[in-house]
Amino acid sequence: MTIKNVICDIDGVLMHDNVAVPGAAEFLTGILEKGLPLVLLTNYPSQTGQDLANRFATAGVNVPDSVFYTSAMATADFLRRQEGKKAYVVGEGALIHELYKAGFTITDVNPDFVIVGETRSYNWDMMHKAAFFVANGARFIATNPDTHGRGFYPACGALCAGIEKISGRKPFYVGQTQPVDHPRGVKQNAGALGRDRYRRRQPAHRHSGGVPGRSGDHSGAFRRINDQ
Repeated sequence: MTIKNVICDIDGVLMHDNVAVPGAAEFLTGILEKGLPLVLLTNYPSQTGQDLANRFATAGVNVPDSVFYTSAMATADFLRRQEGKKAYVVGEGALIHELYKAGFTITDVNPDFVIVGETRSYNWDMMHKAAFFVANGARFIATNPDTHGRGFYPACGALCAGIEKISGRKPFYVGQTQPVDHPRGVKQNAGALGRDRYRRRQPAHRHSGGVPGRSGDHSGAFRRINDQ
């Protein structure tokens, strides 16, 4: 099989916390040298592509910011195809930036959407407004379903829980549980993503009983892909 695109999850596959997984740097360098379209995915909505490129560089892995595709970007791309351009947002700068680029007005007056990402400033007023808007017809969109990250810090799914309980409406989660529809940078004419080599995995600490360091050594798999 000829590989036409490479799409790879970040957390637990290429990086564990802020440390590169063994073989990740060589794998990514090989892909970039071959000129293959590369997309690196993350459910985390609060970092820009440049933020992620800086994180990788700190770990000794140099990749351009253009290869990253976050759940904030996926949410903005999804919403471009929906009717309505006003949104009440519970989230931080990276998500708001993507929504602005998609043509949205951020408002707390009669929004078409309530969009939830992640933020450390979440409070009673945000929950109240979001639940009120959703209960009164705003469409409830969330960047990802993760309830928490390492150290049990609250993530998007946890922020959505109160809004869901109050409004009686469940959010539509864009990130990772939904089908992936050609992330930016993937050639549209290169065939279905299912026919490309697609390596993707949830963060290790979310599926390993809370024990970090069980993500494994993917260097052998990285080498096999680079050898093709």
